[in-house]
Formats: sequence, structure tokens, C-alpha cells
Amino acid sequence: MDLLEYKAQEIFAKYDVPIMKNTVIDSAEGIAEKIVEANLSYPVVVKAQVQIGGRGKAGGIKFADTPEEASDRAKEILYMNIRGHIAKQLMIVEKANPVDEWYLSIMLDRLTKSPLLIFSPVGGMDIEQVAKEQPDKIAKIPIDIFTGVKDYVIEYAMDKTGADKKFKDQLKAMVEKLYKAFFEYHCMLIEINPVGVNADDTLIALDGKVSIDDSALYKLP
Repeated sequence: MDLLEYKAQEIFAKYDVPIMKNTVIDSAEGIAEKIVEANLSYPVVVKAQVQIGGRGKAGGIKFADTPEEASDRAKEILYMNIRGHIAKQLMIVEKANPVDEWYLSIMLDRLTKSPLLIFSPVGGMDIEQVAKEQPDKIAKIPIDIFTGVKDYVIEYAMDKTGADKKFKDQLKAMVEKLYKAFFEYHCMLIEINPVGVNADDTLIALDGKVSIDDSALYKLP
């Protein structure tokens, strides 16, 4: 089961992963008021909430600089058919201005039967495309379930991909939080793409995805 973006954001918030302020709507009425209630600042991003990738390329993500534009964009996207999925909900979030974008995920590796950390300082695009065009920019490291996320795991990921080591502590903290959520929610995949690198040298989750093992749904926290 793939969770919608806002559900992924709820999980991130629960585990103190830094995220952008947002609000979720299911009606195009009163958009300006809902943005004010959520204390969001313009410009904002209006995102279709569908359980499929590629929504940006399909027109499911649009920007707005004013309340009028936000309302217009919401009306354009709400109930849009995106590759067979109807956008019945929208997320409105403050527009970020990162100086860089990274990719980060933990997935269940069936081959090693262990969690697999995947990291790349090239985010905001399909990780498969990065793997094909820039394989040296992707690190894949199995995480030992008995020892967890150790310093050497993060150091190796950053060394292999050439990521700036000044972010090591922040990246490790983010990975540790994802790792905890990964186990407690019985995930097949927990992903942040992109991780935004802000001008003040802080990391923030700009978009996320969580895929949960269907057979574990009855015991979710």
C-alpha cells in the first residue's frame, strides 16, 4: 500500500523529520482562507495527491503567487486524471527555494533480507535515471538490523557520492528517523525525494513516499 504524500508527511512529522508547512484540501472552495488558516506564505505549490509517480510531468503540480492563482490552480488540478488516478485531494505547501536537492530512501532489499539505504546528492528526479546516467552518484548500503545506522554507513554514502561532509550529522539524524519509521510502520519503502538543502545549510523533506506491506496493516501504530 502506497500512502498519499500528506500521509507520508504525517509520518515524517511524527518522527521529527523536518518538513514544509502544508494544508490538505478536497474542495476548490475557500482556498485563500484555508491557506491563511494554515499560516502559509506565498508563493505556494499546489500538488495533486495521487498514489503514482510522475504527477509533475502530468500537470499535477503547479505554482501560485497569489490567492487568486492558488484558487485557479486548485480548480485545474482537482479531479484531474493523472495516469488513471483521479486527484480527489490536493496538498498546498509553501514553495521551497533549496540551493540543492538530494535523494534519500530506505527500502527492503529482498536479496540481502535487510533494509537498504539509498542516497544520492542528485535528487528531484527518477533515481533510476540517476543510476543510468550517473551511477557514481548513488550509494546503496545494507543496514545491519543488529547495529542500526552507524557513522560509517553515512560516511561511506557521502564519500562514494561526493556529498559535502558538513551535512553528515543532519543526514545521519534524518536517516535514523526514517529507519525508526521504516520498522515501526512495516515499510517496504520510505523515501524523501527531494531532500532540500537550504541556503542556511539545513536539510528538509520536500516530498515523500511511504509504501507499507499490506499484510502488516492490521498492526500499524
